[in-house]
Amino acid sequence: MKQILLTPYPGRLFLTRDLDEFRRFYKKRCGFAWAGTGDCFGTTVTLEQHGHAPDYLVYSRAAPSTLAHELGHTVLNVFKNVGIDPRDGSGEAFCYTLSHLMEEAKK
Repeated sequence: MKQILLTPYPGRLFLTRDLDEFRRFYKKRCGFAWAGTGDCFGTTVTLEQHGHAPDYLVYSRAAPSTLAHELGHTVLNVFKNVGIDPRDGSGEAFCYTLSHLMEEAKK
């Protein structure tokens, strides 16, 4: 499990490539089992926190395209929460944030 800060935006991203680890973390964090499908390639879950910015739990198999897809969902949710239109400035803020998360995920 890798934790990635979403700086300068609020919240954290928890990334795993292992579905069982994803399920264990989800159950520990939420108190109940994840109700998602069995053998998926990737998923993104927003972990709501009362009074705080939400965290995000991402599962992605090894394919870079699946990781980019799931991190794209994360960035769109972060931007929605902070009131940024991802299309502003030709999408530069969205693209830079997605690139940053991809680089951090590779480390």
